[in-house]
Amino acid sequence: MFDCLVRLVGDFSYFYLIGNQSIVLGTNWLARVGGGIEVDLSDRWVPWVSTTRLMVSYYESDTVNGFAAGIGIIF
Repeated sequence: MFDCLVRLVGDFSYFYLIGNQSIVLGTNWLARVGGGIEVDLSDRWVPWVSTTRLMVSYYESDTVNGFAAGIGIIF
């Protein structure tokens, strides 16, 4: 993409919640799975930005589920 290095990124997390966190969400666990792309911009457009990442994640537990999308920039 635009002669830049592109990487596929994967993410999996499992959280065991204790104390007030489990009371607020109504569950003891939360799992997340997601993926995205990462573009190396170290010698392009903005000289002080080295990498940009676009991610999409899905969260699930007994009582909570949903999607999240985000962008990350490494300086």
